[in-house]
Parts: sequence; C-alpha cells; structure tokens
Amino acid sequence: MMAATTPNGLADDLLAVHAERGPVEASLAGLPGYDDRPPDPADAAEQALASRAADIAGRARRLDPAALKCRRPGHMHGARRVIEVDPQKRTNVTGRLP
Repeated sequence: MMAATTPNGLADDLLAVHAERGPVEASLAGLPGYDDRPPDPADAAEQALASRAADIAGRARRLDPAALKCRRPGHMHGARRVIEVDPQKRTNVTGRLP
C-alpha cells in the first residue's frame, strides 16, 4: 500500500490510527471493520501506533501549503494542520495550527 500524500489521504491514515487505538469507539462511531476487535493495551501496540502517527506527521509537513488554500469563504484560509507526537502521553496525537 502506498503512503498517502494528499490532505484527505493523510486524514484517512490518521483516522485509521485513532480507530485502531480505540476500536470500540470506532465501532460505536460507525466505522466499518472494527466490530470484532478488542483494544490492544500492549506497549508494543501503542509504540507502533505512535510510529505510524509520526510518519503521518512527517508526510503532513511535506505538503505544499499552496495546494491547501481553501477557496470557500468562511473556511480556514490556507491553514495547515500539524500533527505532533508526544511520546510521554498515552494519547499522543494532537493537532495544532502553526
């Protein structure tokens, strides 16, 4: 599978990371494919998800900001979300605007 390099693709990848971290919540939110998955509390699983989130963050930083400009009034004009990974937190994917 090729790594996503578009904003929508990155969003899909990040949603998958969150869904795998909390499959019960993903199932309750109506995401298909998580109904039979229990959460994996192992540190190795959390580290793997953190690594995937860090990869997504790196790909997000490489996006061309000019391609992200919103042309619809009332939306965030040209704002780019940056994903940061905090290894000290169990819930370690946060979003902020630069």
